Amino acid sequence: MFNNNQNLFDFLVNNDGEILLLLSQRDGEPKNSYISLNEKENSALLFRNDDDELLLKDIPKDIFNGLSVSESLLICELDSKKKKESEITQAYEVDIK
Repeated sequence: MFNNNQNLFDFLVNNDGEILLLLSQRDGEPKNSYISLNEKENSALLFRNDDDELLLKDIPKDIFNGLSVSESLLICELDSKKKKESEITQAYEVDIK
């Protein structure tokens, strides 16, 4: 899905309007993770752990608007190295600040 590029991401929205962030698998474990929104640039910064931050640029306006009224975001990290279909390796919820 992401060809092992750790900087790629995508958002999905379910039928209830809940937003899910999909990422390529990243090194290390998420710890005390949160996401900070930047309204001026329609971007967000994911603080995954003390050593790992990811800038999410060019977030579609409808997704950004949904994030701005949410308290948390579910994140799934995918490993596409081993199989034809990506496999979820990490799933965790982060606070939106």
